[in-house]
Amino acid sequence: MGAEFVRARQTETPTLRDRPINRADLIKQIDSLKPQLDDFHSRMTAIDAEFEQKFEELLTPQQHSIHEEHSKKRQSGPPISGPPLTNDEVSSLLYGQPEHTLLRDMVVGIRLDSLTQYYHLDDAQREKVRSLLKDRRDKVIALIDSSPAPSVSLLRLAPYVQRLANPASDAQAPSAQKFSARREVTT
Repeated sequence: MGAEFVRARQTETPTLRDRPINRADLIKQIDSLKPQLDDFHSRMTAIDAEFEQKFEELLTPQQHSIHEEHSKKRQSGPPISGPPLTNDEVSSLLYGQPEHTLLRDMVVGIRLDSLTQYYHLDDAQREKVRSLLKDRRDKVIALIDSSPAPSVSLLRLAPYVQRLANPASDAQAPSAQKFSARREVTT
């Protein structure tokens, strides 16, 4: 009784994450796009370096100390060489929050709020950083318009290509070696 009011159970549509990872295919894709991926990455790195240099000029000595610590953490990141990536790690790099990366690059307010909170920017610094972020966003858009990244997912995975062969089982990977596409404050 009352069965007519019960919603029929919907079957879930499989997502890309549900498909098995074909490491050989990923390596071939990355190798075939390597020149474009490297070019896009180097141009994006130049934009980030310019922003970093101008951002650092605005910081107080105390904020500069925080920035140096954060830069060291960022540079240490997940190791590019080392044991093979687990399927969870590959999945995280391929599918883990690419929209966050795009939002961070395009929506000035999100990154400005994050930087303000992290570095305790005063109102004057905040306005200067807003201007720097707008300039950076304009350069990123110009880069994307002139030479779009062939693949956002592969761009994130490409630095780890040598760790794609011979998958480590997720159960065998030491927890210290696991990583995820985590949300961090980046300058």
